Amino acid sequence: MHSWDRVLSTNENWPTPRSIKAALSLNPGATEEELDEFENNLKEHIHKPAFELPQSFRLLYRFFNGQSWAIDGRIAASPLFGEVEVYETQILPFMFSLEAILIWIESQIGRSEEDLVGQGFIPIAASPLKYNGRALIFYFDPSSEKIFTPRRNVRADEYAGGYIIAESPLDLLKYAADVVADTAARIDRNEVLSEISGYRDPVSLDQDDFNVTVRTAMIFHESSTNPDQYYHAYEITQSMRSDAPQSSSMRLQRRYWKIDDLAGNVDEVDGPGVIGQHPVLTPGKNHTYASRTSFATPEGLMSGFFTYCKLTEDDGPSYKMLKVPPFKLKSPVVDPELGNTIITL
Repeated sequence: MHSWDRVLSTNENWPTPRSIKAALSLNPGATEEELDEFENNLKEHIHKPAFELPQSFRLLYRFFNGQSWAIDGRIAASPLFGEVEVYETQILPFMFSLEAILIWIESQIGRSEEDLVGQGFIPIAASPLKYNGRALIFYFDPSSEKIFTPRRNVRADEYAGGYIIAESPLDLLKYAADVVADTAARIDRNEVLSEISGYRDPVSLDQDDFNVTVRTAMIFHESSTNPDQYYHAYEITQSMRSDAPQSSSMRLQRRYWKIDDLAGNVDEVDGPGVIGQHPVLTPGKNHTYASRTSFATPEGLMSGFFTYCKLTEDDGPSYKMLKVPPFKLKSPVVDPELGNTIITL
């Protein structure tokens, strides 16, 4: 748990004058009596007479009992697993308290969700914002101790297996610690972030006085099988060194993308600006934006470059190309036995 001691400390550059721990609104750990009571209440919803909470689940909730993320119906905390916002899609996965788990279970009216709980899968985190009536939900499987989110079979309108989010509750904590630590490090580098970022796995490329860094996130609750469609978001940060000469300042003109599904299909995109913007890079400044794409394959590859125009004329070239390091957009492993509500005859 030492990684939590490192990340849950006061950060002077945090967007609000409080510690990261306060921003997350983590609840104190549950007692054994509270866990026993939760287990007894949960048994009313699970179709397994000998059900018991695994020790790994108990340890997770003894460490902290989820988040207090809503006050009077409004969001009042930072999502433990990071925010992913791209266009109209916003994902804010908060960790449930024991009480919130039971409230969520009792509020479900969809058969698929009820089936998942009936099989013993415990919802432990969710994003309150929905897409086409569906929210992103993380479930804990007591048998394998894995954390997963269901994959939807569109034609059957059922769940067909689950994307593995973490191999264990301890891995889930590490997932959250990495997300929080990366956000804190980015803020220390003077990046403007208003929330803990759910974009992960940075790929970076330095070019003279400039840097381009890409982070990615899968949009699980919009992805599906039958037909296969994997939706991804990616976040691009372009920055200029603080000690770079002012004469190297420049404005973005165009972008170019090569999008490869690694199955023989390649698309190319060439156009002005990024999401309707033409940002300017000056010494010590950066610009971050997010976009999205999709593949019919579990894995794809993107690469490209940005074309910039210098703000001042000198003896050198007036245009500069910033390459984007190639980055993969990859679906996590799918376990077909987790979160499966399709009935086979």
